[in-house]
Amino acid sequence: MIITAADNIFIKPQGGEDGIYVLGDGAVELYHNDVKKFETTAAGATVTGNLTVSADLIINGTTTTVNSTTVTIDDPVFTLGGDSAPSSDDNKDRGIEFRYHNGSAAKIGFFGWDDSASVFTFIADASPLSE
Repeated sequence: MIITAADNIFIKPQGGEDGIYVLGDGAVELYHNDVKKFETTAAGATVTGNLTVSADLIINGTTTTVNSTTVTIDDPVFTLGGDSAPSSDDNKDRGIEFRYHNGSAAKIGFFGWDDSASVFTFIADASPLSE
């Protein structure tokens, strides 16, 4: 069955407080106990509450931001610089940039591989210019 909506459609289980709105512009909203838990718009999707992915999660984009107080990762190895072996030297450093405060000023630190010097390095007061 195909439903084409010029107007808004609300799908609600009989006797339940949950429901799905399919809006005329193609957006979708999912409600549980009359609280919006999920919505899609032209700009993307928003999830309110926990999101559990029980299979691989692939994110393709330019910037990924995680605003969490605690991040736990089971894998003991992080791979930086891509998901496949590079075909040539891009002359970019690989490492971790971190932000901290030394008591009088905000600072940026870096530890990782310095491509130009071919050494693992730590810089407590880094000035990142690019990758």
